[in-house]
Amino acid sequence: MNYELLAALIPSALAVLASHVKLQSELTRMKTRLEYLEQERSEMKTMLQDLCKMVNEIKLILAKNQM
Repeated sequence: MNYELLAALIPSALAVLASHVKLQSELTRMKTRLEYLEQERSEMKTMLQDLCKMVNEIKLILAKNQM
């Protein structure tokens, strides 16, 4: 095999490998961020449900006091 051909192909192969590693790193980072945001969304949903329950209790108390 020709050494000049190898000399030309090695940098290209390394560039492809580096791009692959970078993309995998970005993908992992984005997955982690997505999991965090989904967890945060679940917590917000739970807090809103609790808040709705409290508001309904306040409505009941106000309705009882007006009778």
